[in-house]
Amino acid sequence: MAPLGERAFSLLVDYGLIFSLNLLLFVVPGAVLGELDELAWSLCLFFSFIVNNVYFIFFELRWQGRTPGKKLNKLCVINRSGGELTPFAVVSRNITRQIEVFFPFTLFFGLFGSDSVLDVVFPVIWLIAITLLPLWNRNHLRMGDLLGNTIVIAMPDKELLPDLSGRTEKEEGPIHHFSKEQLSVYGSYELHILEEILRKAEKGVTPESLRKVVERLARRIGSPLPAALDYKSSQRFLKDFYSAQRAFLEEAKLYGRHKPNQYSPMLNLQPR
Repeated sequence: MAPLGERAFSLLVDYGLIFSLNLLLFVVPGAVLGELDELAWSLCLFFSFIVNNVYFIFFELRWQGRTPGKKLNKLCVINRSGGELTPFAVVSRNITRQIEVFFPFTLFFGLFGSDSVLDVVFPVIWLIAITLLPLWNRNHLRMGDLLGNTIVIAMPDKELLPDLSGRTEKEEGPIHHFSKEQLSVYGSYELHILEEILRKAEKGVTPESLRKVVERLARRIGSPLPAALDYKSSQRFLKDFYSAQRAFLEEAKLYGRHKPNQYSPMLNLQPR
C-alpha cells in the first residue's frame, strides 16, 4: 500500500501544478490584454474550472492510474479487485474530491467567526469523517476509492538480480511453455517479486503457499495448471515461467520496449 506521507506529497505536487496552471490562465491574459473585461474574466474562470476538475481524471486515464505527482513518487491507482482500471472508476474516484476536500474547507472558512456553534461543528465533523477517512482504514482508502473500487499502491523500481537467471534446471529443458501474450501480462516489477518467491522457496516454503502462487499466476495469464501441484511441480512451473518471462522482457529491450509492471501496455516485439 502507498504510505500516507507519499500520497500527501504527491497530492501537494499535483495541486502545485494545478495552482501554476490557474496562475497562468489569469496572468498571461492579463499581461496581454491589460485589464480583463467581463467576457475574458468569465473565460478564465471557465478554463480554471476545467483544469481543476479534469486534471486528475485526464492524467489517471492517460497514464494508467498516475498523475505527475504520483509518477514522481512512484505511486499508482489500480482496481481493488485486480481487474482493469476503467474510466468509470477513475471518474468516480475523482469527482468526490470536491466533496472530500474543497467543500468542507470552503464551508469551514466561510463560517469562520460565526456565532453559531453548529455552523463550526458540522464542517469539523465532515473533515474528520470524510476528508480524514484514509487515516481510519488499513488500506488508506478515500471515499473516492470506495466509490470507484480503487486503491493506491507504491510501485518502486525493482532491479532483477543476475544470479537466479543463470540457475536453470539441469534437465532436458523447460517442461512448461508460454505464449508471448501470456509472458506480456506481467512486467519487471512482478518478475522481481517472483524471483523473491523462488529464492524463499529454495530456503523452504510451505507447499500450500507455493501452490497458491501457481494457481494465481496460471489464472492471471490463462495457462493450464500443472498436472500435479506438489512442491516440486509448483516450483518447476514458477521457474519455467520466470526463465521464459525474463528472456521475453530482455528481448523486448532489444526492440526498445520496456514493461515496468502489469499495468503498462502489452508488449509488441515487432520492429518499429
